[in-house]
Amino acid sequence: MSRTDRQSEKNRLISRLVYNILLRWLVNSQPIYEIQSLIVNSIAFFGYTVVERYPFAGLRTYSKQSFMEG
Repeated sequence: MSRTDRQSEKNRLISRLVYNILLRWLVNSQPIYEIQSLIVNSIAFFGYTVVERYPFAGLRTYSKQSFMEG
């Protein structure tokens, strides 16, 4: 899978997510809840991407800190 394919797939997923949220927003009329869930989902998505790329980065910093303190 090339880089452009992955990028276009990501764009498709994002546009579908936005479309679904707007549709649900219109049906439910609960904007605050929708915005909250959007924020949580985007944080989870980006966090998962970072963890997938650098799985031990956070662990290394944590263990280094605890080693220095203890």
